[in-house]
Amino acid sequence: MSQENESIPEQASQHPPAEDAAEVEAHIADADNAIQVEPPLDLQQQLEELQRELNMLREQNQELNDQYLRALADMENARRRHLRELADRQQFANERLINDLLPVLDNLERALEAASHTQNNEGLKEGVELTARQFLAVLMSYGVSPIDAIGQPFNPALHEAVGQVETDEHPEGIIAAELQRGYVLHGRTLRPSRVMVAQRKVTSDQ
Repeated sequence: MSQENESIPEQASQHPPAEDAAEVEAHIADADNAIQVEPPLDLQQQLEELQRELNMLREQNQELNDQYLRALADMENARRRHLRELADRQQFANERLINDLLPVLDNLERALEAASHTQNNEGLKEGVELTARQFLAVLMSYGVSPIDAIGQPFNPALHEAVGQVETDEHPEGIIAAELQRGYVLHGRTLRPSRVMVAQRKVTSDQ
């Protein structure tokens, strides 16, 4: 009888009650939760995020570089424009003075024309010719050049047509006579030549 009573507790110690097993499992779960740590961010995601930021910085850098180059180009264009304006002012600074002197040259040329139709005026003619040559040389030293007219095709940029003249000496559209000489200043028309343009002569058969 005593042997049976001693075996019962031994069997109970080998098989604990269900409530005790559940409690043990709960304690084990709590311990696992207590020691669990948050996993780190995925390394691939971090690399992709860094790559996106790097691309964004590259785009910003490219944009800033483009803005710098545009600003540099604008400054260079402004500098060149300023230099051109200065050069134009220097070249054409005497335009008004030269334009006022041209009538003097016109009068000298008219005097030469009149002297050529009279006699015993060789001295006057030579003196006026010398004055005209000197005057024209001064003008040319400032960049003034006479415009070729007679025998040239009519050019509205250089010539001013006063009228037309019927002639067989020149083809139609060619300048046949010059009433007033024109001049250019450094290649720019200062005063156009006043001319008569050749027109085909109309015959009675037409």
